[in-house]
Amino acid sequence: MTREDMLLLDAFSYQKDDFQVKRHMIIFYALVSLLGRMEGFCKTDLDIINASAILENIRCMQQENDEVEDELKYFLNKAGYPESYFKDILFLSSKDVEGAVDKRKSLFDEARIISGCIESEEPKKEAMKALGDCKSNTGLKLLMNLCRHPGF
Repeated sequence: MTREDMLLLDAFSYQKDDFQVKRHMIIFYALVSLLGRMEGFCKTDLDIINASAILENIRCMQQENDEVEDELKYFLNKAGYPESYFKDILFLSSKDVEGAVDKRKSLFDEARIISGCIESEEPKKEAMKALGDCKSNTGLKLLMNLCRHPGF
């Protein structure tokens, strides 16, 4: 079992019976991972963005404070992530980073846009509105392909 698998299982256990959060976690995680691979991120960046995508949902459920940071570090440590990754993972898993210029953070923004469309009541309508919000060619292509897919 990989450390990513372990982290995902722990995050799922943490969510207990909250199906909506689990569903969002999987969608967001899959989109972040897919976009990262399509954008040609290196293995280290892929490890960091995937872990961040998983932990973002735990962070969202709690207030920002040192206890949350400690709990997230506990999950990372338990799964076997190197401590040198912690700072970047925690940075990316926090949604509120105003003005951050980081290719990984931009990828997260696009994954949020696309997952918002997928999870909305009217996915195709939301996707059409969101086309202008995607900055990368990869995110734009993915959103356009989703718009064209029957049943979306």
